[in-house]
Amino acid sequence: MPRTFQQRLHDTLDRFGRSRALVCAATGRTLSFHEMEREARALASTPGFANLSRRVALLHRPNGMEWPVAFLALRHAGAVVVPVDADTPAAALSELAARLRAAAVMDANGICATGVAGGPRPPGLLLGKMTSGSTGAPKAHFFTEQEMLADADAVCTAMRIGPDDLNHAGLPFGHSYALGNIILPLFASGVPMSVASSHFPGVIAEEIARRGATVLPTVPALIAALHRSDLPAGRLASLRLVISAGARLEPADALAFAGKFSRRVHNFYGSSETGGIAFDPTGDDTLSGAAVGDLLPGVTVSRMRDGRLLASGPAVRTHGNPRRRGGHGAHPLADMGRADASGRVSLEGRLASLIKIGGRRINPAEVERGLLTVPGVREAFVAAVPGPGGEPRLAALIAGETTDIRELRQALRERLPAWKIPARVAGIDSLPLTPRGKPDRAAMLRLLGELA
Repeated sequence: MPRTFQQRLHDTLDRFGRSRALVCAATGRTLSFHEMEREARALASTPGFANLSRRVALLHRPNGMEWPVAFLALRHAGAVVVPVDADTPAAALSELAARLRAAAVMDANGICATGVAGGPRPPGLLLGKMTSGSTGAPKAHFFTEQEMLADADAVCTAMRIGPDDLNHAGLPFGHSYALGNIILPLFASGVPMSVASSHFPGVIAEEIARRGATVLPTVPALIAALHRSDLPAGRLASLRLVISAGARLEPADALAFAGKFSRRVHNFYGSSETGGIAFDPTGDDTLSGAAVGDLLPGVTVSRMRDGRLLASGPAVRTHGNPRRRGGHGAHPLADMGRADASGRVSLEGRLASLIKIGGRRINPAEVERGLLTVPGVREAFVAAVPGPGGEPRLAALIAGETTDIRELRQALRERLPAWKIPARVAGIDSLPLTPRGKPDRAAMLRLLGELA
């Protein structure tokens, strides 16, 4: 019978209770697993944590050593925890609490009842992940204990992460990526974490070196910033594993990082609804861009009729999800792609991004790949913008050292048919990112709109 979150936590406390669990990367302050548990139990015994069993509680706190303690306290109270971005405005937080019928909100000032609590949630739910809201109002997808534990176990198995490692924890703790790679491995497998104090590359490198972090789960923007910095080549010597997820990592950045720090970057692919899907264990695919990696243990994908991937496995959400495959939840991804017989996953763009111009369908990802083969082009974004008479036309943003648009067009003509070459191209310093480190599509579309 599968073990529960509390049982796995109990195992961790039994095995690693006196070992470090949380480290402040800036100051070196440390909490052992026993100390973290004592603080969480003390917090959960205060009056505000009463009557939370199977009720939703919003966790609205910035990253810090207090975050895992607060999460654990809410779980000891039986709450279904929904982490919320720390920069969420008060009005949006109130709206979300009302929409989810949350019983309480816990922030840096403590815990407060909302007065709008709904009925108890189904047994076994552990937490709710908030989507980014890039296609509308943010949504909460709820996961069971077994789904979240399966995700963390698959990550630790594929990446060979264990209690002897130290995660450099700079990702937002409430995001799906951090929950599966940092937070759940802490509680369920005894993998300690060093809580980062900054997003500046120099500070990150200093804290990694000072605390001896061995694993860096991060995003492409930081990979690029680190290899472009003036940091000495040996600054990241303690790292044995560098992981990139959340957006596409350009092979040129992976190659430059490996060349500077003698550390390959390993791509990690997944979604909020499914948890981890694929991981590149060697870094070969990350260097070439040919694929995103190999399927994680227990995960399967199939190609749907429209070209999208359908992912299934023990970590895929089942609550509110009618799709099933092989006894597990299944979720259709926005990405088109395929998996070969060995389980190696490659992507072919996003279905929602297909553009129809002059009766012909264009996959922006194909045009972006063409742009990225041009020397000097580091980043590229392609979309449709209104042209004369309102007819759509193809436009592109590029970032890098290339500034001669005529030479760029000539290079594209050698790779793409004329009807796939953007009518308008603009160069900028770098493509805008969201606070989550993902490409800010809305901002890029606004920039492209200025080309129309």
